[in-house]
Amino acid sequence: MASGVDGQRVSVITASPMREIGWGGLTVPVSVALAHTATRLVEGQQVATVSLSGATTVSSRVVAARSLPAPSLGWRLRHMF
Repeated sequence: MASGVDGQRVSVITASPMREIGWGGLTVPVSVALAHTATRLVEGQQVATVSLSGATTVSSRVVAARSLPAPSLGWRLRHMF
């Protein structure tokens, strides 16, 4: 989940499926590297990169599932200082 400065939220998804061979209870290290943030997100814009390091290393881009508009004029006026 990604959120804007005004509290609006948008779901994020991996751009491609991630699969790793394992079994129940196996610990698989996961790392997330955040991309440069912007004041607004458009659908499909990269938010982060996620990597799984198990028997193999798999990584995928994490993208916004839908657009997240910029804060409203009213919100910006109330939060000027």
